[in-house]
Amino acid sequence: MEWSLEDIEKASQINSSFYIPTLKERKSQKKGDLVRLHFLITSPSEDSPRAERMWVEITDKKFLGNKFVGVLTNQPVYINSLNAGDIIEFEPKHIARIMIKRNDPRRLEIGEKVALVSKKCLEKDGVVRWMYREQPEGEEDSGWRLFNGDESEDYNSNTTI
Repeated sequence: MEWSLEDIEKASQINSSFYIPTLKERKSQKKGDLVRLHFLITSPSEDSPRAERMWVEITDKKFLGNKFVGVLTNQPVYINSLNAGDIIEFEPKHIARIMIKRNDPRRLEIGEKVALVSKKCLEKDGVVRWMYREQPEGEEDSGWRLFNGDESEDYNSNTTI
């Protein structure tokens, strides 16, 4: 399956609720940093998404041309022409997310907590259609609850599924 990297700057202009790191943050990434890129599927089928969102570890920064080189850290599900470990060349305009280090004051500690997620959301064709946040039930609980939306009450009450 053919792919291209999404121009995140253009995507965020089209959809104003689509947050991206600042240009300064994107340009300041360095060797060893993890960044998330959106790999657009050129001709998606009906049963595939429009893109796969995957993390790349930066291995080099080319100052001439303002480009990065990195290694794909995820194994794609839909794009069979890519594999974990493949070398990816990209620009700051392709960086959709950056990994915020543990000691950075912008890091939200809630990101270290757990959420209740239905297994149906994690299946191959599963999606999150229903999400809400309630009072956390303990120290490690973020309070987030994610469901596919077609779980029965019996399904939800069975903790071994």
